[in-house]
Amino acid sequence: MVRSRRDINSLSPSELSDYIHAIDILRARSTADTDDVSGYDFQAALHNDGFVGPCEHGSDLFLPWHRAHLHYFEKLLQAADPPRTANVTVPYWDWIHPQATGKFPAAFAQPGLDSSRNENLSTPLPANTLDIVLHESNQAELAGYVKGSPIGSKGRLERGPHDYMHPNFIGGLMSNPTTAAMDPIYFSFHCFIDLLWAEWQRRHAMPAPTSPQSKLRGFLTQPKHKIADFADTLALGYRYEYTDQLNAAFDVLAPPAPLPLPPPILETVPLTLVSDAGPVTELREKGQVQFGVAAAASHAAQGRCVGLRLEGVKIP
Repeated sequence: MVRSRRDINSLSPSELSDYIHAIDILRARSTADTDDVSGYDFQAALHNDGFVGPCEHGSDLFLPWHRAHLHYFEKLLQAADPPRTANVTVPYWDWIHPQATGKFPAAFAQPGLDSSRNENLSTPLPANTLDIVLHESNQAELAGYVKGSPIGSKGRLERGPHDYMHPNFIGGLMSNPTTAAMDPIYFSFHCFIDLLWAEWQRRHAMPAPTSPQSKLRGFLTQPKHKIADFADTLALGYRYEYTDQLNAAFDVLAPPAPLPLPPPILETVPLTLVSDAGPVTELREKGQVQFGVAAAASHAAQGRCVGLRLEGVKIP
């Protein structure tokens, strides 16, 4: 089953409530047992704590690692309290567009998602994020170079908008890699980075990942723990549902309108040959054959526009 990750502003009140409910269950597990691997604190520590994870940065492991983190966190949310949470997915925060109200989506002011951030600090959104996705064709330059490469390290998505947004635009817990994932906005922020990567992959026909057999630390006991396991969102059971705003930004063509259904067939009747000479003689002598359809005339007399569809016509 493929579920949709959606813009957090598109969630209904009940869908947002279910998401917060699932997170609260994970928090309660950590309160009861700080070492519970299915608790929120442990999941945050996968990113924050050098002894548990930590996250990967500065190489081509950056994007797959965070995709893995989102994937396993989302699975825990779905299993938190089914059936209520069975279809919960991590909502993304579209941070390339200003919000209609305030600096952050309104949902992040709700109990369960709120935190201390740079609410009143006026900082612009990174201007070149969309350009990176639309015009960068080099995979390593976008997503990061192979670990230890003498050519480079961070890709443009990481060294540009990612490294800027964490401390400058968001701030608070997100300012520091050792506390970032304790703020629930972390998951929606990185969900959007994952969306940007998925869109780039789509535009470039899903190129094979670099370092496909590299293992992602923090997930070695999980069934999927290599870069190759996280190359395709559909294989992981999710896709991104774009808003009209994102469709326009990515210049995604709207699906064509379905063709209109053909009008109903009023009745099926055999054609009546006008001449007594027969169709073969008529064709040889005149080059044409005339038929009549009395039924069509009767419907036309009732004020209907009648179309004629011929079937089974054999031309000698």
